[in-house]
Order: sequence, then C-alpha cells, then structure tokens
Amino acid sequence: MGPARPRRRWVVPVLAVAVVAIVIVGTLFATGMLHLGSSTPPAPTDLTFSQAESAAQSSSASVAGGPWYPVLGAAIVTPVAALEPATNLSAALGVANCTFLWPNGEPENIALPATAPSAAIGTSAYWSVSLKNASNGLLVETVAQGVAAPLVKLGGARCAGFAAFLASFPSGVVDSPSVIKAASAVGGSAFLAEHPNATELWLAVGGISVDGLTSTPDWYLEYSSCAIGAPPTSQGEVFNATVGGLSGVVTAHANGTADCGLTTSEGGSLAVPAFGVGALARKMI
Repeated sequence: MGPARPRRRWVVPVLAVAVVAIVIVGTLFATGMLHLGSSTPPAPTDLTFSQAESAAQSSSASVAGGPWYPVLGAAIVTPVAALEPATNLSAALGVANCTFLWPNGEPENIALPATAPSAAIGTSAYWSVSLKNASNGLLVETVAQGVAAPLVKLGGARCAGFAAFLASFPSGVVDSPSVIKAASAVGGSAFLAEHPNATELWLAVGGISVDGLTSTPDWYLEYSSCAIGAPPTSQGEVFNATVGGLSGVVTAHANGTADCGLTTSEGGSLAVPAFGVGALARKMI
C-alpha cells in the first residue's frame, strides 16, 4: 500500500465531520483542546466494544426519549490520562448547530482515562457510544473504566438530519479483539512495537442508510505516534486499517507520515474517515 497522505479538515465531507462531532472522542481531539490529567487513574476496567455497547445500552434506558439504539462506537487507547473541560464540547456542538442537553447536568470536565499496556488485546479503558431513537435524536454515552453514563443528548435539524443516515448495529458485529488482531497481522503490531506510546483510535460504524439501502458495518482504526499536545507542525508516523464489521477481514491498510495536527490523535485522518464514508457509500451502489 502507498504511504498515508495527510488530509486537510476543509476537504472532509460534511457527513464525516458530523461523525467527529457525534463521536465525542473525535471531537475532543479535533479541537486540539485535550489536556494531560494530573494523576494516574485507579485500576481501570478495560472493556471490549461489545461490553461497552451493552453497558451503554443499559445506561441509556434511564434517559427519556428511548428506546435508544447504538449506531457508533469509538475507543481512544492512550498511555496518558487527559481531562477535557465540558465547556469546550458545548462550544463545538454550538458551532455544529446542534441543540444539546446534559441528562445529568453539565460536568466540569470529561475524563479520558489511560489504558494500561497490560490491558487485554481489543480492550480500552474509554469508550464513547452514540445511540439514536425513532425520531433521530442522538444520545452520547461514555463508558470509562467500565462505568457507563449518559453524557449529552443532541437534537435540532442539523443533528437529526445526520442521524437519519446512521444505521444501528446488526447482530453478529465482529468484536474489537478480533478487529485488533486482524489489523495487527497486516502491520498494526509492528507499528506499535516501533511506537510503544502510540495513541490509538478504534471507530465502529453500524452502517449508513441512503434511499432504503443500508451498508454493512465497518471498523476504522488508526494508530499515531503523535503525542497528545504535540505541535501541529510536527510530523508523526501513522498506521490505519479498515476492517469489515461482519467479516473481520482487513479491506485496506496503509503506513505513512502526516502532520500531527492532521492525524487522528490531533483531529483528522481516520477520526474523520473520509475514505471510510466514501467506501460505505460505494458499498450501497
């Protein structure tokens, strides 16, 4: 495969930008506002995607407007903890022209715990799961250290229009351990061996529905050597892969370099999966 080419935010399709806004971890890194935490989180409970999805589904039952159905899931695997002021997220959602409501009140900070190197393959200390209801409202649940909690409800014409394209996860979606193993076999493990402090993003998309046609689910992975807070002008190494959500087969992968300001860990390439959204659209044609 050829080298991964840096991507610029302004050429990303609107739908892909919305994915970043809804998948909260993508939003946090895209704004470049994540800050290092002041302490190491205590004994994290690391979950697979299926475990995080189940926890988020159960937690969503307490939020009015349901039933809620998971449509997106994302994990950030980072060796360092981070804190994000919730006001930064409010500002980002305002720019996106989405209405929002904090079911448990607006928190002071959103905590992103570190995932220990000893964590089992395919598990993460932090997941974000987005769910939608019958009226295309969106609910974002965080699953941190094994505990799920509703973070924010999103509405308004812009967010509802986006949510209408999102399909819920079907049964039989390949779980994250198998996805990570598949990516490891085509270069992921070699990349992490060379960059042991890499930041990882794992993004699961239930499918995109257009004109009655719905794509199958997909996984998008990106590993980046860019450290949190790295200058956006610095260069980093990246590895990315696309994995079929039902087959568990790697359908694309690449190694390359990119400006840290444009990689997943600082807000661009696979967190806003331009090639992924395009692939989903092509699968429905």
